[in-house]
Amino acid sequence: MEIYAPQSLPPLSAAVEVAAYRIVLEAFTNVVNVVGEASNGEEAVAKTVELKPSVILMDLKMPGTNCIDAHAAFTNYSPI
Repeated sequence: MEIYAPQSLPPLSAAVEVAAYRIVLEAFTNVVNVVGEASNGEEAVAKTVELKPSVILMDLKMPGTNCIDAHAAFTNYSPI
């Protein structure tokens, strides 16, 4: 019997990524206080400036401005 094992997996759908994010959020409900959510990099920068969170969790492949560029933009607004 031969078993096929793909060399690489296809990218996750956005729905699966959101579901995984929600599972992680529920697991940490008693540990962290979620103060905001953003659907793209531009919104993440705006929310960071507005809410000044202590920790930011972002998707590397978020739509619009990616998380690397978003991070560079909001480091200028660091609460520290």
